[in-house]
Amino acid sequence: MTEVHADHTDDGKTLELAVGDLLSVALPVNMTTGFRWELMDSDPDCLSLLGQEVTGAPAGQAIGAGGSTAVFRFIATAPGPSQLDIKLWQGHEKDEGVAKFQLRLAVREE
Repeated sequence: MTEVHADHTDDGKTLELAVGDLLSVALPVNMTTGFRWELMDSDPDCLSLLGQEVTGAPAGQAIGAGGSTAVFRFIATAPGPSQLDIKLWQGHEKDEGVAKFQLRLAVREE
């Protein structure tokens, strides 16, 4: 089992995983703006969400300066192609989001 890390610089890329691998996606967020990253789409047959959290900004940083990170953790559960879509938004129905993050995944047998 390998842990694969992705961040905002991997947007639009294709990552290769093996069944049983862990995937960690870390995206910058400023929680004081009301915007948050939300998982919009993933293939539950290939990828299972283990959890998500927001880590705090570094100590000493001014309020509202950002520096927080939203972290999504997944496990590859079955072989096949998959896609992961996450968007930054405020949660309003008409809100299209201000940023989108997408990964294509190629999950292979161990």
